[in-house]
Amino acid sequence: MNDNEHLEKLVNELMEDASYEKPSHNFTDTVMKKIEALDKPSPIFKSVMPKWPIVVFVSILVLLAAYGVATNPSVEETTPFYTQEIDKVGQWLSYLFSKIVISKKALYTLSMIGIVIGLQTHILKKYFNSRLT
Repeated sequence: MNDNEHLEKLVNELMEDASYEKPSHNFTDTVMKKIEALDKPSPIFKSVMPKWPIVVFVSILVLLAAYGVATNPSVEETTPFYTQEIDKVGQWLSYLFSKIVISKKALYTLSMIGIVIGLQTHILKKYFNSRLT
């Protein structure tokens, strides 16, 4: 019982020394604005790319796949016919790129531009994600 009296006396002394705190004149308005801001719905996610290009791209892929299946001369072949076409494209690209000569300075410049764009994209994505949440 003596400990409780001692604690009560200590609390009373501390309470006497403490001054009364007065809120600012617009305290209620500030609190209400924060509460109203919490009640507002969060921004709705909008895709950067509209739906129609995605639909067109997927449709083209489906059409190409259907064309490949429909024009396949025989199912029994071990290699599909389109591998020959891919080989032709690969040969054409290797011929085309073998004629291009890039200096080291240009190669380093293009590499640095790619790195900077990649970093900026990452940083901007984080910035916009933090802003929308």
